[in-house]
Formats: sequence, C-alpha cells, structure tokens
Amino acid sequence: KSKAKSNIKDKGLVSICIPTYNRAFILNQMLESITNETLFQQTSKVEIVISDNCSTDNTFSVCQKYVQLYPNRVFYSRNEENIGGDANFIKVLSLAHNKLLKLCNDTCIFRTGALEKIVNVAEVCESEKPVVFFTNKMRKKYINGTFCYCNSLNEFIAKIGHRMTWTG
Repeated sequence: KSKAKSNIKDKGLVSICIPTYNRAFILNQMLESITNETLFQQTSKVEIVISDNCSTDNTFSVCQKYVQLYPNRVFYSRNEENIGGDANFIKVLSLAHNKLLKLCNDTCIFRTGALEKIVNVAEVCESEKPVVFFTNKMRKKYINGTFCYCNSLNEFIAKIGHRMTWTG
C-alpha cells in the first residue's frame, strides 16, 4: 500500500467514528474499505476516529498500521479499561475533529463509492444540519436514495424507531 498522497486538498467535513472491541480482523477489512476509496486518498474531507474499548486481541496493531499510513487522517484512542459500549460510543464521537459525525460499528465494510455518497449528502446538508440517517435501504417508505433527512429529533425517532440504535 502506498501512503496518503501529499497533494491532499479540501477541508475536513465528515468523521467516521468507530467504537471497537476485539474485532481486529473485521476492523482491518473495514478500515481498508474506507482508505482504499479515491475520495479518502485524494481529499481530506474524511477522517477516521477509532475508540478501542481495551481490546485483548491485535486491534492496537491493526489501528497503528492505518495511523502510520494516514497520519492526521486516522486517529486511534485506546481505553485503559473497558468502559462499556454506550460510553465508548460517546467517547469516539467526542474525539472527532470534523463538523459532521458518522457513527459506524466496527463490522461495517464500505461498498465501493459509499464514502463518496456519504460526503455528497454531508456537503448538501452542511448548512442546514438536519439529522441524516443512512438507511442501508431498510425502510423504503422513508428513503430518498439510501438516506433519510429529518428536520428534528422527533421526526428522526418517528421515522427510524428502534433502528436508530444500530450503529451500522
């Protein structure tokens, strides 16, 4: 793999926030699927933030590989003790540097072009800042493409319901 190109342009916009615990193998696949995207390689619109909840597998070495390949684009934090899943979600979001945050579980493999779609939606929504939920085509009733715009938290809860706890 080559290191990130030095001709990176654009300002940060989206932080892909990944809470993780003991899923090094699939996390590696996830990070590879994001960092292989042209948009990630050629712009600085996206950063990856990982909060490791004191994993006992090789999560540290997997993450260090990406931190070294993409300094200032991939950020890794390891909790000294397991703080629980919910607290780790909050922590990873708090570590993000960009305007818009996308919480992802550590098993999401991004399809080719998915990162570009996320950034395109983020650019459109940047000024209005609605709640946007990427639905993975789960609820056709509420979908405009593969995402759902909501103008309030109440609308978000009504449209998404129990699915809002699925970080994927």
